[in-house]
Amino acid sequence: MPESGSWLFEKPVADALKAAFDDIVSEPVPDRLLSLIEQIRDAESEGRGFAAEKCGDDQ
Repeated sequence: MPESGSWLFEKPVADALKAAFDDIVSEPVPDRLLSLIEQIRDAESEGRGFAAEKCGDDQ
């Protein structure tokens, strides 16, 4: 009886998983995500957390 998860290492499955992974990591980052990352970095550099900025907590 094959071990649990051993199907992951079958050549066709492994090749399909690798192709899917390569497609995902090669996609450009959407502008909206880049904008959110920038907002988080700005909030952190100002000494505030991102959640405080989004909730309007201007302490």
